Amino acid sequence: MGEQLTPEETGEIKKKTPVTLVYRENDMYQKWGEKISEMVRHFGHPLEAKIFSRETSEDEIKSWFRDNFSQLKDRIVLGDNTSLLTASTMGWNMRAGCEQVYLDESMREAIMVTMIGENSKELDEDASNFYTKIVMDKEPGAKRKYLEYLNQVFDKIFDCLSEDFKKQMEIVIIKGKDGMLDNHEPFFNLENPDEHTEEFAKTISQWLTNNGVGNVKIVDDVYQLSDETTAKLKNKKAFVIFNRHHFLARDRTRIAEVAGLQMPIETFVTDAIKKLPLDVDETEIKRNIKEALRKQLELEKQ
Repeated sequence: MGEQLTPEETGEIKKKTPVTLVYRENDMYQKWGEKISEMVRHFGHPLEAKIFSRETSEDEIKSWFRDNFSQLKDRIVLGDNTSLLTASTMGWNMRAGCEQVYLDESMREAIMVTMIGENSKELDEDASNFYTKIVMDKEPGAKRKYLEYLNQVFDKIFDCLSEDFKKQMEIVIIKGKDGMLDNHEPFFNLENPDEHTEEFAKTISQWLTNNGVGNVKIVDDVYQLSDETTAKLKNKKAFVIFNRHHFLARDRTRIAEVAGLQMPIETFVTDAIKKLPLDVDETEIKRNIKEALRKQLELEKQ
């Protein structure tokens, strides 16, 4: 059961802009999607949802937006980056006369605040602007600052693990094709994706090594995994870091199910809570998601 609306909220339902929730399913949204719907309804917004399956292609997402321009008029479209960025090439939001809100940014902010608290205060204030700062405005130091936040989250996760556990850990980082690993990051570079992905993979490897992980490997893709490592992954004796758009996740392989730690960071933490001996209060995550959404939807604090 979701949270009950107060009489005041119930009275405001007709006054608030309707929301269409749109995202392509992945492990993170499989866990949090229904809770996000409950939060939006709790805020008093009439809600409709379009959930694309994991297998849905970008062309199919574009087609849905093209077919639903008129239904999106005067609504807030709360969507993941995959859906909104895929559709943005058509200028759909201006043509439909609707506002777009990036759900991934709310999730990233909520996870950051949960994991590193006061250390993320500046990020808490600026999270929704990081893509603009790094990609468009190219603010000096923004990428470095963002990576420092990611590093702190990795530190927090691996500080929770015993030294013996970390020494025995094997973690494989899969770069993937055409810059797949950092595909969701604000510094993703379409002009030279492989070079930037190589840099990002080495950065993650260094974070892991600094935290005492005994065996870290970087590979181009799964075809480079040895039979021994593949067997370890399938039996949760090793872990693998890859982007959530990789076919390992899309096809719901056993490796992804039991050993996958998917990037970006909001999905990585969701996976780590499930698959590592990690003590994180999911009630706090929920509370921070709610607050991040509230700010994104420009709601007054209750």
